[in-house]
Amino acid sequence: MTVSGNYTPDPAATKVRCQIVGAGASGSSPATVNAASYTAAGGGGGGGGFVEFEIDLTKAKVNNIPVIIGLGGAAVTGAAGIKGGTTWFGTKISASGGNTGSIATRPRADYSNTVSSLMVIPGLPGIGEFKETAAGYRLLRKANGNYGGWGYLGTQGQLGGCGGASMLSGTASAAGNRSGGNNGIDAGYGAGGSASCNLYDESSPDAIAYNAKPSGAGADGVAIFYEYA
Repeated sequence: MTVSGNYTPDPAATKVRCQIVGAGASGSSPATVNAASYTAAGGGGGGGGFVEFEIDLTKAKVNNIPVIIGLGGAAVTGAAGIKGGTTWFGTKISASGGNTGSIATRPRADYSNTVSSLMVIPGLPGIGEFKETAAGYRLLRKANGNYGGWGYLGTQGQLGGCGGASMLSGTASAAGNRSGGNNGIDAGYGAGGSASCNLYDESSPDAIAYNAKPSGAGADGVAIFYEYA
């Protein structure tokens, strides 16, 4: 299921294996920089949590169970990213969405001190939770998503952190100062979006490089059901 609704297995099924993933957070996007602020970068959005479980349909009644699909954090410009939504199966099994990363600026003077680089804190991952105690339910595994990528401001340039992966996705690539962040949906369900970064080069100011740019959006979560006769 890619949209929220209710789940009822096929009447012929005797067992169902379920996987749910929370949504990814969007990356963070720093505000436009100038000669004073010089550079800025954001941390990537975290990936959604994951739960896999089994239901023995000879022991458990499963009919019109509400399933809520978490929505990915929307892309932002010049602001912190947006947390991913939680995916639910009923009321006791959930996979939370990833969290958003930080934003940092670094003036030119800081590039001449003894600290060669500044790393920007990424978004934390979502987690999986299984609290169902009814007969017939069995947890197979649960896992956190991956952290978003660290943003970078240093002698090698600038980088907006990559988007964190979920158990069912890859990673949204990090972004340089001439492009916006990359969307988690390109990496798969539950992936976080990557962050953006900026540079104001006084010798040759480039609006594409110094202006705020959109971050990558987080990917929506999903619920997958494998039914067995």
